[in-house]
Amino acid sequence: MESFPARQGVVVLSVPMAGVVRRAVSIYWVEGDVRNADQLVIRSYDIRAELVQLHSSLLDAESALTGHLATGQPRFLGLLETARKAVGDSQSRLSGVIGGDDPQAIASLNEIRREIVAEMGLLDGNAANRRRIARESREGADGGAAGPHCAAQQL
Repeated sequence: MESFPARQGVVVLSVPMAGVVRRAVSIYWVEGDVRNADQLVIRSYDIRAELVQLHSSLLDAESALTGHLATGQPRFLGLLETARKAVGDSQSRLSGVIGGDDPQAIASLNEIRREIVAEMGLLDGNAANRRRIARESREGADGGAAGPHCAAQQL
């Protein structure tokens, strides 16, 4: 009869122990989810930071081009090239942060790239157009067929 109380003690202890084990497994599972959530938040902040840097670099490129066109000073061209490099670097870092595991993020990244190409194309086209107008204005001042009034009409 002595074994009956021992068995009863084992049964009595096994129920709470099962609950403890179940809670420990649940805590471990939740901690894994929290860890994944933390990584997702960090990744989101990294993406946001790169997007802000990319936007800033695009604004720098626009400002540098505007400065060059307004003043004709070549130092702005150096700033423009620096901004172009920064845009490229931001795109590379953004690609690295986004990775290749999320199709929606990859689609968004491709859209961002298309927009960057379009923006830089507008800046390049604007610069080329302004240089052409300035060249035609100089030729007109030198007695060429196109005068300053023609350049003003093209603006």
